[in-house]
Amino acid sequence: MERPADPRFQLPSPLTAVAFGMHRFLLGLFLSFTVTAADGPPSMAQALKLFQIEKGARIKIAAMEPQLRDPVAMCFDDKGRMLVVESAGYPFLPADGKEVPKLGSIALLEDADGDGRFEKRTTFADGFTFPNGILPWKGGVFVTCAPDIWYLKDTTGDGRADVRRVVLTGFGTKSSSEQLRVASPTLGPDGWVYVTSGLTDASVTSPLHPKRKAVVSKRQDGRFHPETFVYEPLAGVGQFGQCFDAAGNRFVSSNRNPLMHVVVAPELLGSNPLYPFTETVENVVPVAAKVYPLSPDTTAASYIPSLISRQHAGTYTSASGIVIRGHDAFICEPAQNLVQRQVLTQAGATFAAAHPSPGNDFLATPDQWFRPVHATVGPDGALYVCDMVRQYIDHPRYLPEAIRGKLPFKAGTEHGRIWRITLKTPAPPKPTAAQADAARQNLAIRSGQFPNKPVKALLKQAQSKDANARFLAALQLAKQNHPDKAKALASALMEDADDKWLRAAVFNALSKGDAVPVLDHIRTTRPVRNGAVQQSYLTTMKELGRIVAQDCTPAQMIHFWNLGTQMAQPELRKEPIRISVWERAAFLNGLILGAKKKGVKLTATHPDAHPLRNFIPLTSKLTPAEIKAQYEANKLPPDVVADFTIKSTLRSARNSVEAGITLPRRFAAIELMGHTDFGFAGDALLRLLVPRGDLADIALRTPDIQAAAVQALGNLNDARVSQGLLEPKAWASFTPTVREAVLGIITRSALHHPALIDALEKGTVPVHAITPSRRKTLERHKTAGARAKKLFAQHTGGDRMKAFEAAKPILKLKGDAANGAKIFTRACATCHRHGDSGHAVGPDLTGLRNQPAEALLLHIIVPNQEVYPQYTMYEVDTVETETFAGLLAAETPLQITLKLPLGLAKTIPRKDIKAIRASSISLMPDLLEKTMTQQELADLLAFLKK
Repeated sequence: MERPADPRFQLPSPLTAVAFGMHRFLLGLFLSFTVTAADGPPSMAQALKLFQIEKGARIKIAAMEPQLRDPVAMCFDDKGRMLVVESAGYPFLPADGKEVPKLGSIALLEDADGDGRFEKRTTFADGFTFPNGILPWKGGVFVTCAPDIWYLKDTTGDGRADVRRVVLTGFGTKSSSEQLRVASPTLGPDGWVYVTSGLTDASVTSPLHPKRKAVVSKRQDGRFHPETFVYEPLAGVGQFGQCFDAAGNRFVSSNRNPLMHVVVAPELLGSNPLYPFTETVENVVPVAAKVYPLSPDTTAASYIPSLISRQHAGTYTSASGIVIRGHDAFICEPAQNLVQRQVLTQAGATFAAAHPSPGNDFLATPDQWFRPVHATVGPDGALYVCDMVRQYIDHPRYLPEAIRGKLPFKAGTEHGRIWRITLKTPAPPKPTAAQADAARQNLAIRSGQFPNKPVKALLKQAQSKDANARFLAALQLAKQNHPDKAKALASALMEDADDKWLRAAVFNALSKGDAVPVLDHIRTTRPVRNGAVQQSYLTTMKELGRIVAQDCTPAQMIHFWNLGTQMAQPELRKEPIRISVWERAAFLNGLILGAKKKGVKLTATHPDAHPLRNFIPLTSKLTPAEIKAQYEANKLPPDVVADFTIKSTLRSARNSVEAGITLPRRFAAIELMGHTDFGFAGDALLRLLVPRGDLADIALRTPDIQAAAVQALGNLNDARVSQGLLEPKAWASFTPTVREAVLGIITRSALHHPALIDALEKGTVPVHAITPSRRKTLERHKTAGARAKKLFAQHTGGDRMKAFEAAKPILKLKGDAANGAKIFTRACATCHRHGDSGHAVGPDLTGLRNQPAEALLLHIIVPNQEVYPQYTMYEVDTVETETFAGLLAAETPLQITLKLPLGLAKTIPRKDIKAIRASSISLMPDLLEKTMTQQELADLLAFLKK
């Protein structure tokens, strides 16, 4: 029986649909819980009618119960037979004295009559705990079942494996559930078998080679050789789902991360100390991207008020079972009963993905028993999908203990289906020998295994029109020396300055002294595409500036600045000059940052001074009259020319802050102002923040521009900054976004603390605007700390649970969701997102409509009731007496990165850190309800539940 594509779908009847109802509960308080459901899943015929599938595709059943149960992975052998992993033991909750069940098995399914249905079953192997992955190899199969990887083979022809041996062991099993284990064995184009870590650690050994040392892996994917069983950890952290495309690119998935391209091995782009780059993976499909379910929300987060800030409905929550067919990536989303298709296109060194029909997914159904967990392309080119057929797919551990025994997590375990989907596009042809070799080479180079290729060939490849070829050439040139290397790298960079991976590869490949030749090339070649300069050109110039400042001598930098100005000597004017003042400003920003990293003390002693005065020392001591005479004679010394050029750039940047220029240029100018002093830049920056009658261009005062201006003012390290920003009229005019930026730069520097406490005491800034972490920072101030403690003691929130009980009458008010949206923007958007509004710092509040209003009110009134580990706040004191507070986004041996309000990020070298403190309190302040009326609070609740 087959179901053709149909844009319409039939709603389930009361007899076949899953009906359920649940009374929610508050934190720690189990109120009541009831579930009603149909006796079982829809029949195969009913399930077919419920599917909505993309136009041009056709779906039919390939295998089903009773021949099959609980399929979680599958493959085809060389005879066209199915080998299916069955995980009937899932889920499992260990208890005292309770043995781990061994209900897992491998089913061998055959289509005996050739009708497309695999109706003949033989149990190929059984007695496994939680098997989850399978790969055919030389007449047998590899099976992942932590802590082991097995090899199984039938040598007698009876359809049962008589060879059963563990080839690798030591994979982690002490995770929160059986979902999180080694999985997805996949044969790479290099002949190695790749596995995902399942987010667990491992200490891998081979019983077949007992003398080998254990290979320790910390939540890293890995690969093993199928003959020697040598094991190696890899970049990337996949959970359940892995595949390769025809070009040898590896992709993994992990719950909220539906499709991740493992671009490079971690050590490849981090070897240049002048340009630290720590990324290895590209989220080709964005984290928590949208899906379009037809079924009601039954994701774990929707049932749990303690997960109120992590709602997942309508976004990826259980991405798994990925497979790529041609340019199409298919991603299973079992928690929301669908399979999504994303179309991949090459985007520089990696890929971009686009949903072909937003609003409708490739395969979806209102049938909540449809649980697609794995997909693969069969030998016939069709897509095969493993449907576990479970009423609930989430593991019991992810629900409160009081509920675990009340939900039928085993419902459906006697069922299982595999669906065959024929697609409108023909199956991609088998790769040619040349294509297979290119795929092997692509994978090897990205893994750090470079072929023995002549350097001249790499120099030519770096100038290729193919983005991937340029990227691979740049990676390999990192270990080559040649007089034309810098020019070739610069040419590659100018071909696609917007590709962050190519920029990283180019900068990583620069040898000492290469930066200036790269700049010499760039000054004559602008990266133009479709008639416009590429957006990332200014970013490229800034990044180059950081490298130059650390790698080059002052004379070399003078050389560059002279080439970038029409004041240069006649012999230099003959060459084309294509570096605008904006690119010089961006480059100067990088120079300053690089100089600071190098340890150069930057000062500005008067309004016309520039902070590179000490970095490019002025050796010429000419009087103004002598300068004028030598200028007219075209005989100015290079250092004086450079000094004039930088001063000119600074003045142009100051004037352009209020000019009608593009945003990237304005941001570069604003950032540069932050590297001068208050006398030079203070008024120009404040004009972007403080209302002025003569400020005609209202577009200048957008939140992004104002936030950039605040950051630049903060870098000036001048007490007049806080005085200007906290002036009553100015503070009253700031939007929530700008207020957050202002409080951020003021609280991080002790210089501004007295002014802030003054403003708090006067009531200019409300006390409730200061988060708990910032209060503690102010209380630690040497001279003003006592005033801060006294002030905050007078404005304590009291017993927040009593405040919550007192606020409950609000729940009876009728809320206005439209007005609630305005309240959200005013009170919550600096740290939270809801739909397309706000900033993703704290938990995303999208999709809270399934949560009871009482639970929402609790988290608003008592934000510190529970602080989730990933939202633990860290305070960092630097040696320069600055304090930053935010979420720990990333850390390496050399630096840490904090995620700050407004979605900003701050990377701090560890050598600059004086102290780090982890806090148990929330970033969200107490007394938030004091910022709104009772009706406004009711409106906010209505908006969150909309």
